[in-house]
Amino acid sequence: MHPFSLRGANGSANLQVLWEDGERIFCRGASHANNGDRSAVLAVFPAGEHPTPATLNRLAHEYGLKDELDGAWAVRPLQLVSENGRSVLVLEDPGGEPLGRLLGAPMEVERFLRLAIGIAEALGKLHQRGLVHKDIKPINILVNSATGVVKFTGFGIASRLARERQAPGPPETIAGTLDTLVDSLDDPERGGPADYAFHFAIVRASNSGSLMKIYEAIAPLLMRSHVERRRDTFREPAITAHLVDAHREVFLSLARRDPDAAERRLREHFLIGDDLRRKNLISTYQPQEKHS
Repeated sequence: MHPFSLRGANGSANLQVLWEDGERIFCRGASHANNGDRSAVLAVFPAGEHPTPATLNRLAHEYGLKDELDGAWAVRPLQLVSENGRSVLVLEDPGGEPLGRLLGAPMEVERFLRLAIGIAEALGKLHQRGLVHKDIKPINILVNSATGVVKFTGFGIASRLARERQAPGPPETIAGTLDTLVDSLDDPERGGPADYAFHFAIVRASNSGSLMKIYEAIAPLLMRSHVERRRDTFREPAITAHLVDAHREVFLSLARRDPDAAERRLREHFLIGDDLRRKNLISTYQPQEKHS
């Protein structure tokens, strides 16, 4: 890779600030390589003239993970450079904008469902790579509204998954949410929140700070998603029976302290749910046969 600068021939950086949090400034701009090439990039600057060692360490740590981050679900670091004596982490620019910019306005159901699924899928791939983000929040989630692609950034305190393994929380808490879920099968307005509470209890039991943050960041989206799914399915006995069985199997796997089986059951449950939503969409828009 050719060394490059964030400043053009006229000496100006022409950077657009996307967000800042008092510690870092996240910008969009263009890099100018020594060979004349110009490309779109993102840049993270420490805020203030005298950044703390912790801030600089975060930039260096994120850059050190560049070979472990996959561009399919992460904004990959390109270089850690110095501009006028300031350390700058330069990242690829996949397009899109921080999730935080999208949360202040009403959102269509289909859009937030795609967004929630995209975030969950990206988080799953991150964990499959053996990484825990530990700082997931709306400003660290980059969303491309045109393509639906979701990518994480802000890996300054990320760690390897093996270091995060802890004993699960007490199963009694999860059992209580499962009872409420079963009692509300015929009421989508109660059942949706009960479904959400069950999954959130599992997240709490995992003792994963990163999972807690992602659930907190998109809690309104997830809640509405569960309610909408219940509205689509509560009149189908076969589907509600599967719902109960699937959640019960997840709970029993956790009670038996078999996290691998619990994760497998959850994935199977989500796959069936996605297939159900797809069939519902097809049924809704399928032309109806005319009978003479």
